[in-house]
Amino acid sequence: MSPRPYRLGKRQADVEDTRDRIIAAARELFGQSGFYSVSLDDVAKTAGVARATVYYQFESKSGLLDAVVAAIIQRVGVERATRAREHPDAAMGIRMFVHEVASFNSSEDVLLRNLYGLAAIDPEASRVLEQYEELRKDVLSWLVKRLADQGKLRGGVSQKHAVDMLWMLTSFRSFDQLYSRSGISVRAASMLLSDLAASAVLAAD
Repeated sequence: MSPRPYRLGKRQADVEDTRDRIIAAARELFGQSGFYSVSLDDVAKTAGVARATVYYQFESKSGLLDAVVAAIIQRVGVERATRAREHPDAAMGIRMFVHEVASFNSSEDVLLRNLYGLAAIDPEASRVLEQYEELRKDVLSWLVKRLADQGKLRGGVSQKHAVDMLWMLTSFRSFDQLYSRSGISVRAASMLLSDLAASAVLAAD
């Protein structure tokens, strides 16, 4: 006799809940202590599970890092980028995306600072972060194309050049330079980056 559907559903929900707790624990620890300083035992203890459970779910610490960054990508791609992409005015969509990315960067600044530092010396971390970078560039490419279609792209600026400029202005390093090193607020950094983006790619009214 096969298991009842509701039991299978509950089991799957329990597995997903455990996975989410492990990812949340790893995200917290990687942000606080750095990738190399954290062991799978540390993650398991914080998540309240056995080490074997962490290994079964993710196979390695690199696999766990991949899942942590994938969770970040999900937040940017679904919760934040979608609002900007769906705005009927592409110029406003670009400003919204700059603000959303700045807000995201401020909420994940410790983790992202550690991950980008790690990526400079660790090819696996670099590969994982490249997923986030490609998503950001894809969204910007879509927004710039809509900007051009609506006749709002600045004259003399190609779509590729516009994407490259916006990609730089929405990078974590650009935000971090303003926020943590210049001592201005998140809102001020966001407004400055948004104004720079508008000056770089938007046609004059």
